[in-house]
Amino acid sequence: MIGIFYLEGLDLSELEGIITEYDNRFSRTMLEDALEGYYAEPVLALFRHFSRGDSPPEAVRAVQAMGSISGKDTVAGMLHGLYLSGAVTAVPGKITYPAPSCGNNTVHGGIRS
Repeated sequence: MIGIFYLEGLDLSELEGIITEYDNRFSRTMLEDALEGYYAEPVLALFRHFSRGDSPPEAVRAVQAMGSISGKDTVAGMLHGLYLSGAVTAVPGKITYPAPSCGNNTVHGGIRS
């Protein structure tokens, strides 16, 4: 949802305070990284598709295949974010966004450098 909201141009500054209070270090780090624009490569690839106005099934499946269930959770979060932002269009598979960026363009295979 953070990535979708970022692509929508929403202000995410209030999330930082909420995320820093998370007890689970792994979740906190993942969310902090997302706020800074760092994503796993399949997620970033799907964002790039969104910026071109498409969401091919193979790109969605690549995200869903991440981890045991975390990829499916990620896609669910994206869909929920799209729904909340009103970005879902009437044309199936067609979503338009500005071109995504990734932090300081330092995402290499989903690993922060």
